[in-house]
Amino acid sequence: MQEIEYIFPISNCVSKIAYDDHNYNGQGLGVIVTHPWALLGGSMENNIVVAICAYFQQFDITTLRFNFQGPSIGTGYPQVAQIQEAANVLLQGTFRQSTATITGGEEAGTVAADDGGDAKRIHRILLIGYSYGSILCASASSRITACIGCIWIAPPFGVRHLLYLWSGNAHITDAITQTKLLNTTQHNARTEHAATADLSSEAEEDTTDAIPQLLILGDHDNFTSVITFRDIVATMDDTTTTGIVLGNTDHFFRNKEHSILTAIGDWIVDEFSNCSDGDVIGALRNIIGQVRPIDPTEQNGTGSDRRATNLSYTS
Repeated sequence: MQEIEYIFPISNCVSKIAYDDHNYNGQGLGVIVTHPWALLGGSMENNIVVAICAYFQQFDITTLRFNFQGPSIGTGYPQVAQIQEAANVLLQGTFRQSTATITGGEEAGTVAADDGGDAKRIHRILLIGYSYGSILCASASSRITACIGCIWIAPPFGVRHLLYLWSGNAHITDAITQTKLLNTTQHNARTEHAATADLSSEAEEDTTDAIPQLLILGDHDNFTSVITFRDIVATMDDTTTTGIVLGNTDHFFRNKEHSILTAIGDWIVDEFSNCSDGDVIGALRNIIGQVRPIDPTEQNGTGSDRRATNLSYTS
């Protein structure tokens, strides 16, 4: 797949988008991956971000990674808007409609890409965030109608109040309720009440738009305890949420990239098992199943109890 460098038209975020117009498999799925906190060196070149993109690229899935713009200390809402813009870039195909720079491979240079027609349009979005980017992706998922799922990797629950200036609870609440914020008034009201948001309160909004969510934490995470992780996962809908604690690893998953990718693959195969072969995610599920067959009787720690308990542990 070719990877082009593309600058978002509104926020001026620099991104890298990998896609293959010549070997397009017609799945219409775009995967957006966000990075850790910039003040700790986080960027779209982070090893976890790059590994996840490479994982989906092997299935000819379009991926987009980008660097957040703006101050790293703040509520995070500007960055949520940038994730929404990233989704629009993929859904509208704007990256194919302008001249972009190929960033790697033998064909490095400049390419003028066309939109490829409806057959090559992205129709569905899967959001994946790592660390700082995980809670922002989850918040953005409530604002992107085309989003079919969200994966939180090492969500910094333990430091969320400081990291997002007391807006962390509001972001998590948005993700839990999956409410589509349709106007600026609602958005501003949610921002103003961020500090007092109650994760345990009963949602007043319509939750019919709830999407599958996967949360992954290392058992020795540097910023979030397993207890805190478990407590927040317990507030989420256990019919659409899967929580996994990976053993013998911390927040940075050094040499554990494969464990994350395996968990993601397992989740897709399991969570979207009822999708038809012709569906965008059903097709991906079948491809992953062919590459790495999943034994439905595999116990995987707590095994069949994972959905009921909403949390599983793996070594």
